[in-house]
Amino acid sequence: MQHTAIVNSNQLQLMVQFMQQRQIALSEVFDAEQLALVSAACAGQQISHVPVAQFVLMLEQLAEYLQEPTISLSIAQGINTANLGILGYLLHACENMGEALLRLQRYGKWISNNMEYMQIIQQGSQIELRWPKPKLAEGIMHELGMAVIQQFSLQLVGRPLNVNHVHFVHALRGAPENLKIYEQFFGCPVLFEQPYSAFNFPASTLSVPIEKPDKALLDILQQQAEQALNSMPSTDIFLQQAQRKLIELCQLGEPTLAQLARQLHLSTRTLQRRLMQHEVSFQQLLDEVRQQLCTQYLHQHVPLSDIAQLLGYSDQSAFTRAYKRWTGSTPLQQRRLKH
Repeated sequence: MQHTAIVNSNQLQLMVQFMQQRQIALSEVFDAEQLALVSAACAGQQISHVPVAQFVLMLEQLAEYLQEPTISLSIAQGINTANLGILGYLLHACENMGEALLRLQRYGKWISNNMEYMQIIQQGSQIELRWPKPKLAEGIMHELGMAVIQQFSLQLVGRPLNVNHVHFVHALRGAPENLKIYEQFFGCPVLFEQPYSAFNFPASTLSVPIEKPDKALLDILQQQAEQALNSMPSTDIFLQQAQRKLIELCQLGEPTLAQLARQLHLSTRTLQRRLMQHEVSFQQLLDEVRQQLCTQYLHQHVPLSDIAQLLGYSDQSAFTRAYKRWTGSTPLQQRRLKH
């Protein structure tokens, strides 16, 4: 089955934020259908993702209205990790830039599915982030994706990446002089009409430490984790340790038995045996932890897409299926019942 290319609705919010800063009325650029889409996205209603084709069309309309072919760079300049909600926190919680890139690759689909297809390739002392050839006019999404990564580096490590070169598979839009704008933004040579889109920088960048996240958000998440642990049935010290480690692992992605075993300094076989002694499987323990965490996040009105990330699910639909298996209803239905 072919999947429709999507972007997270927060990209529409960023576009609106950019237009507000420029004092541009939405109705001057978008038609009634597009205005309804923007309104729903910005209000957090009904939709969490938007087809890439629709988003690209709106970007192009805005670029034409402003006579600004480099619109993707202009929008990216206003982006910071706070715009990503929980994903922004998860990026700041990484130890170094290498870990942050891996997490961005995993969860990048929440920004755009182009991020999901990003390849991280090491070539000797260099790292190359590479994207497959885009469809039709979607090359502008590669521009936005690379510009966002460059902008995020300012937030994550306090300075832009020392980029060697940037390649785009699509053609330069607008006048040839626009090339200077790209080179100034990325601080390196930029080439268009290349075999693939790529972002090249020294491998030493991967070890650059990340500045830590906002302490207030960190405290809130830790408090919710503690409340989730306290809500679980009374268990012995071993299971409590396992539950605590699973909460930490959920923030890194889908937890595995092997990961939990390493965290507890046990072999996989020993962990399986000890879980059997407590008459619980790894999946049962993981489900229990996730369900209790989910309860806390739902009460705190954390967005459903953020909850999915915090619980380690690859996407929101996987989280919704799991929640329905636990409770018989969807998280959205459960949240509506609370109102």
